Amino acid sequence: MSIDFSFVEYTAPLDLREYNTQRLSDLGFVPRVNHVLHDITLWCQNHTILMIKHTDTVQEAGVSGLGFIADQVVIDNLEPEYDSEAGMFVANDQGNLRTLLAPVDDILGLQKSLEENYIMLDDRRHSNPGLKYISGVRYNCANPRMMDFYQDLGFGFTRSTESYNTMVSKNRRFSMMCNKLNNTGNVTTLICDTDDVFVSTAGFVSRGIELARYQNQTDNLDFGKLTHKVLGYDCLAQGTKDSYSIENFIPEALPNLDIVFRMRKRYLDIAEHTLDYHYDKDHIDS
Repeated sequence: MSIDFSFVEYTAPLDLREYNTQRLSDLGFVPRVNHVLHDITLWCQNHTILMIKHTDTVQEAGVSGLGFIADQVVIDNLEPEYDSEAGMFVANDQGNLRTLLAPVDDILGLQKSLEENYIMLDDRRHSNPGLKYISGVRYNCANPRMMDFYQDLGFGFTRSTESYNTMVSKNRRFSMMCNKLNNTGNVTTLICDTDDVFVSTAGFVSRGIELARYQNQTDNLDFGKLTHKVLGYDCLAQGTKDSYSIENFIPEALPNLDIVFRMRKRYLDIAEHTLDYHYDKDHIDS
């Protein structure tokens, strides 16, 4: 049984189309393909993929689904419905998100569906040192049925604290921080990996993207030659010089969606401490 995370589906009201289009461009995303009949566009930045939908059927913007590449056994077990609009199979995750499934065993069929239903907007290779791929989400839902759903898909339950249940995909490239203190069912945060958080920070600032401003405490920083960069680029760091996650934060990257971008070394997990710190008004001035 094989299933790998691929993209995030984000749905917004029609009146946000112009703002979101400009905002995504400012963030460094490139519109790759557009649906021929529906207001759906795939925006990419390296391997960070967002399926952006604008429709008159929603009142508020936000993440509406998670997309996966899955083998046919996984799809058959879920008994999903086929969504002709998305061109994929769709199941409910027993929480508040759609699970969109593209069959890995029928890539040619998927490619044909994309060619028939989408118009290519940009197929050039773009060099962007910003976001590399989505490595996790903060999901305000921790009900047992939802947790069972993802564990049935191969996610491993790795940790439970007072605030979060944490699950990690089988290949350990995608984590879900399931918030036990908030059951609104929305995804508030994307966690994205980057090769160089300092270069990415400089790139976002140069494009006019406002980042969080941290009131760093310098006493306990142990990051060797990186310490001055952590302070100079105003990043948030967890760990030591030998094992770390160095992060920065884009509040309201899109309406109702924040982005944490991070650089890691021998640091697999999403740190609960730093995730909460991004939202602690006593420590940041965004």
